[in-house]
Amino acid sequence: MEDFNDMILNCNLHDIGFLGNNFTWNRGTMWQRLDRILFNDRWISTFHNTHIEHLSRTLSDHSPLLLNVSTNSNAVSQPFRFQNMWLLDDRLENIIRCNWDAPLHPNDDVIGMNRLWFKLKRLKQPLRWWNKNIFKNIFSNIKLAENEVDKADRMYMSHSTDINLSALNNAKNLLANLQEKEEAFWKQKASVKFLVEGDRNTSYFHNIANHNKISRNIHKLITPDGEEISNQDLIAASGSNFFESIFNSNFLPNLNTDFYFMPSLITNDDNLALNRIPNEEEILISIKDMNTDSVAGPDGFTNKFFQKFWPILKNDIINAVKDFFEGNPMPKFFTSTTIVLIPKTVGATYWNEFRPISLCTFFNKLISKILVSRMAVFLPKIISLEQTGFVKGRSIFDNVLLAQEMIHDLNAKISGGNVIFKMDISKAYDNLNWKFLYKIMHLFGFNSQYTNLIKHCIENSYFSVLINGKAQGFFKSSNGIRQGDPLSPALFIIAAEFLSRGIKNLFSCHPKLYYKTIGGVAITHLSFADDFILFSNGSMKMLKFLFNFLNIFQQASGLTFNYTKCAFIPAKTISATRIGNISRRFGIHATVLPIKYLGVPLYKGKKRSHLFDNIFMNIQNKLSSWAYNFLSYGGRMVLIKHVLCSIPIYLMHTISPTNYICNKMETIFNKFLWGCKGDKRSIIWSSWSNCAGIKEEGRLGFRTFADMTKTFSHKLWFSFRSNNSLWANFMNVKYCSHYHPLSCSYKPGDSANWKRLCKIKWEAEEFIQWGLGAGNIYFWQDKWLGNFSIDNILNTHSISKMQVKDFFTFDNWNLNLLAEVIPASIIELISKISIHRNIDDCILFNKAPNGKFNTKIVWFSVKQNLPINNIYKFYWHDNIPLTYSFLFWRIIFNYLPVDSLLRKKGLVIVSKCQCCYHFENINHVFINGPIAIRVWNYFDNIFKVMVDGYYESFTSIIKDWIIPIKGHIRNTIPVLICWYLWASRNDSKHNNIRMDAMNIISKFKNKVIQLYNANLIKPSSFKNHYNAASAFGLVISNRKIKSREKLIYWKRPVIDYFKLNTDGSYNSVTAGCGGIIRDHNGKIVVAFAGPSSGTYAITAEIDSLNFGVKLCQSLGFTNIWIEVDALLLIHYISGNSSYNPTNFYKIREIKLALSGMNYSISHILREGNAVADALAKLGCNLDCFYHFNDASIPRNIKGLINLDRMGLPYMRSC
Repeated sequence: MEDFNDMILNCNLHDIGFLGNNFTWNRGTMWQRLDRILFNDRWISTFHNTHIEHLSRTLSDHSPLLLNVSTNSNAVSQPFRFQNMWLLDDRLENIIRCNWDAPLHPNDDVIGMNRLWFKLKRLKQPLRWWNKNIFKNIFSNIKLAENEVDKADRMYMSHSTDINLSALNNAKNLLANLQEKEEAFWKQKASVKFLVEGDRNTSYFHNIANHNKISRNIHKLITPDGEEISNQDLIAASGSNFFESIFNSNFLPNLNTDFYFMPSLITNDDNLALNRIPNEEEILISIKDMNTDSVAGPDGFTNKFFQKFWPILKNDIINAVKDFFEGNPMPKFFTSTTIVLIPKTVGATYWNEFRPISLCTFFNKLISKILVSRMAVFLPKIISLEQTGFVKGRSIFDNVLLAQEMIHDLNAKISGGNVIFKMDISKAYDNLNWKFLYKIMHLFGFNSQYTNLIKHCIENSYFSVLINGKAQGFFKSSNGIRQGDPLSPALFIIAAEFLSRGIKNLFSCHPKLYYKTIGGVAITHLSFADDFILFSNGSMKMLKFLFNFLNIFQQASGLTFNYTKCAFIPAKTISATRIGNISRRFGIHATVLPIKYLGVPLYKGKKRSHLFDNIFMNIQNKLSSWAYNFLSYGGRMVLIKHVLCSIPIYLMHTISPTNYICNKMETIFNKFLWGCKGDKRSIIWSSWSNCAGIKEEGRLGFRTFADMTKTFSHKLWFSFRSNNSLWANFMNVKYCSHYHPLSCSYKPGDSANWKRLCKIKWEAEEFIQWGLGAGNIYFWQDKWLGNFSIDNILNTHSISKMQVKDFFTFDNWNLNLLAEVIPASIIELISKISIHRNIDDCILFNKAPNGKFNTKIVWFSVKQNLPINNIYKFYWHDNIPLTYSFLFWRIIFNYLPVDSLLRKKGLVIVSKCQCCYHFENINHVFINGPIAIRVWNYFDNIFKVMVDGYYESFTSIIKDWIIPIKGHIRNTIPVLICWYLWASRNDSKHNNIRMDAMNIISKFKNKVIQLYNANLIKPSSFKNHYNAASAFGLVISNRKIKSREKLIYWKRPVIDYFKLNTDGSYNSVTAGCGGIIRDHNGKIVVAFAGPSSGTYAITAEIDSLNFGVKLCQSLGFTNIWIEVDALLLIHYISGNSSYNPTNFYKIREIKLALSGMNYSISHILREGNAVADALAKLGCNLDCFYHFNDASIPRNIKGLINLDRMGLPYMRSC
């Protein structure tokens, strides 16, 4: 079957699915789908309404296949849709601004949400007119532009004047601009989010859009009554009625159950934070956080539209948001929702086999985004650790890893035996009862004001169902939350917390229910959104308690378990009789391992290759749906990095694949990169290992899967050591028994995950450092004094369980106890660290500036590193299309099908250059052939870079042209020359178009002009070669070349505030600190300067701010405006969790001091921070800290203070 699938892929054919039975052939107990009809891209593009039916076999062993083809277009009147390609037209902004700023007629007094809607509605009409009359049909425009290029080309060939050349260039630029718009059109239509801009993949997007259209058509359905229908009107009515009934179930929840185990956790301050009116910054952050490529809702406007024209639209958007948060319900036109149907299976024929995804209006999504962003802050304190979905700081991988550990102990001996239930909630989002949701929110402490905001988002929703391209029905819902609404996941897990806390409460009341594990902590269940897995005792008596509570949950919430899809895995100690009793009593069937949980196979015993079959199936499905003949090499690179590699990487977090699996995946990806098709004779120019590595090494930026597996093993160790998840706590208790993990090893019967951790523990532990808080870290073995442990200092190998908190006496160090075990020099280091028992210990990744685990840094440490050549990275740049850079890379490493290299690959060919009678090789085509020499000489006459007067090899080209300035024109030119030499060679070889140097030069110049007009090549790209721009017909004015001067002002604080400016200085020998506190008149209150012990400028910056904040504290100042010129320092202070490992304790001191102040911190450019800068430089020459007042401060610094007071600017060159 794998060979057959390869054949389909190789022939670029497509299986579009089917209606009817899953199998087309039967013999005895064997059932297979042997018969199928396959289509090429041209058929799919021509006949969108194609579908296949598997008819009844009657007396035959094969099913007849019926091909249905409809040539009727059945054109549907399309609602307004904003086209993102319009954004590429500079004329659009003016029409939007004029229309938006015009008064509303007949009543301009409309405010809030209504005003925003009326303006959006009014804007649609002029946009339709503008599209029809100004922008016009993009495909007609392209045809006209192509004709203009042909006409201008003929004029230039007959009369080679500058005027005709200019006309030809203008025609080509217009065509390139239109082609860019066409690509944007098809990209939006195809809903593709992962390809980079600038690398033409128009045909690919077109192909994907056609596939989407044919796969989403519904030709035949079986209604809930069992009736088979194929009439389009009947299908439309049936779909609308079905989903209206789903969203209006008339379920009456039983809320009389006991909720005593639900705590009140949301405080009054929390409610104030949730309900406050959003400001402009918060609204803009939410808008920018929206996916620009997401599909528009019923309003027709894309997220990209609102992001692009925010300056024009912002006042009305802000007022509309304010209107909502003041308690006004959202109008119907903003709550209108379009349901799109995504088939769950191939050939879906029942409505419940489609997943309804809601497309909401922009404003609805914006409100949801603001609400959920605020709610996310409080979810960790109300959601149990067993729930990991959509809670910041929790990971889906924790659930998978812990479930695998529980599977490992499935057969542990206990009365009743262990049993695992994998539960399936039927239509979880659609069936959630609103009253139950509000009840749970009330119990948690959310006040009525916030609950009303949630009500206004979900209770006034109106739905239409998109069936075969047309919206059907318009009905209101009375239950359920929308899949596709950013708010829905958070609301669902809040409601599901009743189930989570109820199960834990049930187990605590009936301890015999607990699942038996060999060590570890008691685990009752795990949940990720609507994926539930329960761990219980298999006693019938205990299971009755469990299922009684599940019934209570169903009766209260409106959610139901689909017991036909639920399954349980019994321990081998449970008899077949009891397994049958469980199945009959609770309606759940038994199954065996492996099972799939959250997309990962859970297994017991040895790791087998078949566990990864699903990965290869997913990869095969991706490849077969892409039709990669339409993709450029650059497009393939992007897809490999961002899509294909993400499939196995998800699994690598939890399962370590074998070398065989890694090699097989790399082979598939490498064949995709090189366009190979199964067994068809083709050349793979490079192995995956020669593609994997960083670009500075001459590689493509890919990674080997063996390296990635080891990298994720490091990440797993870091997560395990952080001990802030249920899985990490379980593993620590089970395998370490409170000993330091480095002193623990694995035994033959231990789990695969523990063995995986133990294999890399010494290597991974080197990356870990700790910030002391509560003191639950190991005194001897952990690195909490810096990037070393006490064991490192004393060269000991302690196995002590002692923790740092054992040496605390309330909020001080127990110096006497410390003196008994360590020398005075270490006690001196320890005594400098202040104790804060109410703060958690902080795990730090010591190789990253922010202290967070960094996959890239670990990958660098585990991969096989090659010599770095920085020249390699300069031809990979955003101003060069990725496919062009890829060709240049192929030339450098001889991965190109020139005759000499084809002969080395075993092809017997007669070699002849396309421009002369020379033997064809890389050097001849690109360097020393007559055409290549003319082209290189032409551009050398412009740039004057050739050193020896000729090029002997490609190395000499790189040496003369490539310079270490990313984006410079000299790095672009060799890549473009090689591209057009190769294109001309191919035209000559395959299309009999003679190679011509001047034609290549002309195309080259046109491409530079196009890139310049697209702002990919900038005026600064011609640095030191500005005169050369004229050779391309570009005029770079003096204002573009000369550096501009920017005025930088220091600003006074407002009344009742004091302003603290600080800076740090490091001159490679000494470091200094400096700062000044000034009042609202700009007068000096106090200034300071002194030395810093740091050897980096950022350490001096931190020391300076630390001293300045404590000085404010000692003076009793609480209203502080802090201003620094180090953005990194602002990130450290403003960030919620990021800490610099080197300066952890200093940063914490600053944060703790600021926690008692009303402060703000902002960035100022270095010139505006001149006073603090001068004080910091003074501090480099001091041996202790000095305070200065207006009388004692040095004269030169006093002069700068006076300049600031007078409001005079500093000059900065841009």
